[in-house]
Amino acid sequence: MLQTMVKIKNSAIALPKQIQNAWKKEDEAMLFSSNTFVIVKKVEKAVARLSDIPEHI
Repeated sequence: MLQTMVKIKNSAIALPKQIQNAWKKEDEAMLFSSNTFVIVKKVEKAVARLSDIPEHI
């Protein structure tokens, strides 16, 4: 019984750590994808500006 209690206690401590790590990875992935999205939008704007130039010359 005592061993089972200790096991439960240890896994109760370990589990939140795993959840935190999973969340951290999730946050990093979300951050990465939003940064990538911002970069893509900036590139699209820059390309749009470049394609506007020849018409004015």
